[in-house]
Amino acid sequence: MARIWIEPYRDQPIPYEYRRDHELRPEATGLLTRKIMFVTVAPFTFRFISTRQIEGCLAYYVQKTRHTDIEPEAASMNHWEAQRWYTELPMYLLEEPKRRKVVKALGRALALSPTLLP
Repeated sequence: MARIWIEPYRDQPIPYEYRRDHELRPEATGLLTRKIMFVTVAPFTFRFISTRQIEGCLAYYVQKTRHTDIEPEAASMNHWEAQRWYTELPMYLLEEPKRRKVVKALGRALALSPTLLP
């Protein structure tokens, strides 16, 4: 069974994705009550700071087959510039029984997130 919990997101700079998603100015970030959601499933812990991140991760795990990672605009980039967030995830989470557990856990986290995360 998955474990989901929330902690305050203190003393850490706000990641670029968070600022971009919420159109925040750097000087206004102190006004927010920031939280981070942890989802532990199939012994791996996901960390999310926005509902949008959970939606993206859930969309990735709902797919049984995935498209190629090669993108035309990435041809002129170094590997680290073109690397996607999901390439860092462990491959065992894509095995069918674990993938189903991850989808179920992320669905629960998404249902909780509107009341807890921006």
